[in-house]
Parts: sequence; C-alpha cells; structure tokens
Amino acid sequence: MNEINALCHELILYSTEWYQDEISKEELNLKMDLLLSRIDKIEINYRQPLDISSVKAKDSFNSLLVKTKYKATASINTLIATSNKKTYKAKVNFLLKNQLYFGSLHRTMRNNINAYVLRNQLSYWNPNVEIFKLGGNENE
Repeated sequence: MNEINALCHELILYSTEWYQDEISKEELNLKMDLLLSRIDKIEINYRQPLDISSVKAKDSFNSLLVKTKYKATASINTLIATSNKKTYKAKVNFLLKNQLYFGSLHRTMRNNINAYVLRNQLSYWNPNVEIFKLGGNENE
C-alpha cells in the first residue's frame, strides 16, 4: 500500500500548491498527467512469499485491478476538468478518503490471501508484504 499512499501524497501536494495559487492550472494538469501515468503503472506484486499460482485467482485480481485503475483515472480526469476550487477540493477529499479507489481492492485482496493462508495452514506467509508495486523500469 506504500505505492498508493505515495500517489495520495502527491495528489495532496499538487492540490495544495494549486489551491494556494503557487502553480497555475496548466501546471497542475501536467502534474496530474504524471500522476495518471504512475497510476497506470500500478501492478499486483505476485512475487511475494505466497505464490498465487491459480490462473483463475490471478485473472480475478487483474480484472479488479483494471476496474480500480479505470475508476482512479476517470476521477483524476474529472479533477483536471474542474476549474472551481471548492468542487475540486471536495472531489480530492473524496478520492483521498477512498485512497484513489485502491483501498477497497487492497482490503479484498488482503482478506482473500488471509483466508487462503488460514485454509491451507501456511506458516511462511508474511502479512506485511506489499500487494501493489509500481511496474515498469522504476522498481525493477
């Protein structure tokens, strides 16, 4: 969840700068485009101690990830189109409350993994493993 928290922190930083008139709307839009590209690079970390080898489980998780990325991207795009600062602030607060929609996916995946560990009585699972990673060249 560290990657998602970093994205939320960036959103707070960019929004605060614009809200306090430190940057223009055009600069904010460029920074939001950068944020969108980072959201697009979010992947599920399958290289964790618990190897999710089931193709059906991976397909389900990947499908949920695509839906979550779409919601986050659509919400950021509505922020880019918003020019009223009050409306913008309300939308940002909603996005942050929902952790860019990744919070519910994280809870779902964590609960599924914990149930799998309990059902199969696995002892090597580390519950502090990051579920999300930033793909591409940045983390690999």
